[in-house]
Amino acid sequence: MIIVDRGGGGDLNIISQSKRALKLTRGLGPDGSLDDDSMRRLTDTIRDFVAVAESARAGEIVFAATSFLRDASNRDEIVRRVKEETGAEIRVLSSDEEARHACLGAAYGLPVDSGVAVDIGGRSAEIVELRDRGMARKQVFPLGALRVSDEYLRSDPPSRKELAALRRHAEATLESALGKYSLDGGMLVGTGGTIRNLAKVDRRRRDYAFSRLHGYKLTGNRLAAIIKDLASRERDKRRQAAGLNPARTDSIVGGAVVLDTIIRTLDTRSIIISGDGLREGLALGMEGDSLPAVAAVRESSIIALSSRFRSWRPDSARRCRNVALALVEAASPDTPEDLKNLTGYAAQVLEAGSSMDYYNRFSHAASIVELSDLRGFLHSEIAFMAGTLKMAGRNGSDLGRYADAAGKRRSSRLPQAAAILETADEIARRLSVDAEDSLCARRKDGVLTVSAPGLEAWSERGLERRFANALGISLKVRGAVA
Repeated sequence: MIIVDRGGGGDLNIISQSKRALKLTRGLGPDGSLDDDSMRRLTDTIRDFVAVAESARAGEIVFAATSFLRDASNRDEIVRRVKEETGAEIRVLSSDEEARHACLGAAYGLPVDSGVAVDIGGRSAEIVELRDRGMARKQVFPLGALRVSDEYLRSDPPSRKELAALRRHAEATLESALGKYSLDGGMLVGTGGTIRNLAKVDRRRRDYAFSRLHGYKLTGNRLAAIIKDLASRERDKRRQAAGLNPARTDSIVGGAVVLDTIIRTLDTRSIIISGDGLREGLALGMEGDSLPAVAAVRESSIIALSSRFRSWRPDSARRCRNVALALVEAASPDTPEDLKNLTGYAAQVLEAGSSMDYYNRFSHAASIVELSDLRGFLHSEIAFMAGTLKMAGRNGSDLGRYADAAGKRRSSRLPQAAAILETADEIARRLSVDAEDSLCARRKDGVLTVSAPGLEAWSERGLERRFANALGISLKVRGAVA
């Protein structure tokens, strides 16, 4: 369960969350009905979740059930008993609703315009093709991690024959259906507990900079290594694997084989992990099959994050961002468009760092970017923004890990972005609201000239030298030209 504050811009601020591994699929008997013990655990859990939600003063509580309840022969009885014993009304999602909420929830907070989103649950797997931030097609497959593990991986550890049989089953189930799906240069996005736990296991095996999972990249090669390792262990030893949730010990291998088959069938090399999914899709309350543009998600997320700081001034943050964008456009017009925008976002968050401690604002802003739940960004983009802020504050002790996570293309631009950000901060602090629109930045003969009312007494010579060293051009700042 998750409790969120849904902001006016559509962003979700997580207030609280809780989780209980009920494994209700295993409570379905031969006749498809849920047994009494599972029923008791279900009602106890719902009562507990209601208590947490009411303590947080939730204005609306939504209970949604997925494939296990769709498949239960005594579904109506379960819904009735839950209502009688807890007061909660369960909404049983259709397969289409489950796929839509899960995969749109997953893709909402990532910069994906087109591609494929997948959610592997306990009983089923939902796969959605995305085109221009909208759903092109969706399907639900009986390939949940718990279901396939119970049906195919009965030995401890699973035998090669069992693993091969599961892979053949997954391939046969997926191949003809996914043949119509296309990444077409887009990305594969994954959500759900199984996929996120595999990413946690992978991250613990690496010297990796970030603790957050949202936006993490899991490659097919590393997934194959995880499968080989976990499948070779007996259940008790598998439980000890770093990063593995003990509750998934008996289902993780089956889920990993299904995910590996999806990656191979779609002929891609990696999957991007989303920290959001079905719960967030329901909380967003999205109507229809389309998502807001990536730029709109990023903007609302930046504003929602920054506004948590009491002394944050949105006008100042916007002004610093606009100055940074003007500088990078004039000083380094060959900068890729994505890096221009990321430099602007870093400038916008700087104001939040000032709210914590003005004198260490760059370092604080870098930490805010790294540790927050910003949506709409990949890890490499988060690393670029945090690295830009860290370097602008001339505190590069942790820059190596940011540079590694940002990748070679982005990290090579960090010195230029940092110099532009630091310059933008100094210029923006001298501009009045009326002077902002009068800012002029022009590059000619190796000199960038910046002029605006309020800059007549500019004397930041040390900053000019750092700017010249980073960008290879001279900087001249002066008052507005008559």
